[in-house]
Amino acid sequence: MPHFPGLDRARQKALLLSTGAEVLDRIVPWPTARRFWLARLQRIADHFIAEEETRRARGALLKTEQGGGHVLPTTGVELVVKTDRIDRTPEGAVWLYDYKTGKPPTEKQQAKYNKQLHITAYLAETGAFGELGPLHVVGAEYIGLAARPETVPADLEKIPVELVPESLHRLFTRFLDPATGFTAQVARESQGEWSDYDHLSRGGEWDLTQHAETLKVGDHE
Repeated sequence: MPHFPGLDRARQKALLLSTGAEVLDRIVPWPTARRFWLARLQRIADHFIAEEETRRARGALLKTEQGGGHVLPTTGVELVVKTDRIDRTPEGAVWLYDYKTGKPPTEKQQAKYNKQLHITAYLAETGAFGELGPLHVVGAEYIGLAARPETVPADLEKIPVELVPESLHRLFTRFLDPATGFTAQVARESQGEWSDYDHLSRGGEWDLTQHAETLKVGDHE
């Protein structure tokens, strides 16, 4: 991520595009893929730079690609995390940012399916990021870098950080129960949703209208 202090918007854009081209040349071996992503970067550059000014006004970059982990005390399940970006405010609190190459999750999707940044905020406050220690999270956003870029907040008021461990406890406790089983597509968001493992998932013998049958692994009749 290039740093922009002291540069006008034109030079910020030039730096962003040159950095993008350099990284793509280094890590993407396919010329067509490099041209595709550089073209997208050119389309969204002005929008990104304008919004970056708002983010920089909130705080300074603290860490990128910061990894960490935390064991949920009530279940013993270890949560492993790598956050895209952490900024620190002048008051010492932090903002969390997650970059999406596609469309960021909507508020409704976050409430039901995508709680990535809410869980990351909980982990940050537990001190999961090692030497950074416990962090006070005041905000979090998904930065969408699709052809139509947009930024979507993770509402930490509607889904407070302090409720996250209770929700995780209920989830893990249920699936740690041998009677629960691991049903294919147990919470499918839409008919068009798919995964890399659909060809291995026998959801009601290929028909999602049928009820799944739970079997103990290794049992034979």
